[in-house]
Amino acid sequence: MKQNEYFQAWKYTFEQKNLSLEIVFLVSNLGPGSFHNAVGIVAKLPNTKEILLSKRYAYKSLIADKKSFYWKSQKNSMKYRYGRFEIEAKLVGMHCKLYFPAKPQGYSLTGGRSYQKKRKNL
Repeated sequence: MKQNEYFQAWKYTFEQKNLSLEIVFLVSNLGPGSFHNAVGIVAKLPNTKEILLSKRYAYKSLIADKKSFYWKSQKNSMKYRYGRFEIEAKLVGMHCKLYFPAKPQGYSLTGGRSYQKKRKNL
């Protein structure tokens, strides 16, 4: 095994009455080389089967900026801009673009969900 192996993922969920979306971005150095990355989309519409799309990319496609929240691979990206998080995923047959408001205190892990209501700090 390689020293300092890593696997990092970000999952964004959007739900409304007739639509459920999950977008997952990941990066890893498992396997040959490093910065291998992938994007996956799971979509559920009423009266349809779940749609699952995913694509893996080579390390050369990944652009990231550790000074700011920025991740881009091919036509997929995550970034922090204008006080919000912008998520874009383009895979064959589907294009998703989501905006999430940023909390002043930052995001925390709360059972896998980020709540927009004011909460006391733990």
